[in-house]
Amino acid sequence: MRNIKPTHKAIQTFYAELQQYESLGATNETEVRLAFATLLQHYARQNNLTLICEKSLRTPQNTTIYVDGMLTDNNFGLPRGYWEA
Repeated sequence: MRNIKPTHKAIQTFYAELQQYESLGATNETEVRLAFATLLQHYARQNNLTLICEKSLRTPQNTTIYVDGMLTDNNFGLPRGYWEA
């Protein structure tokens, strides 16, 4: 992974989007999730990963769960990380 700093443009854009959402009264997870997904997708692409939002997964008990997102390796299609807020 890359060394991510608060001065990076993607991080600055994320914070600006959060401020915009807040100025419009949107502060909860559901309301601001697009800003975080955009940030996560930006850095995922730099690491040859794809963000798949609202990914359904089967558990060993044969039930379905949904994670906010899954980072998938573009070379092998393997999951490399999960996002659950």
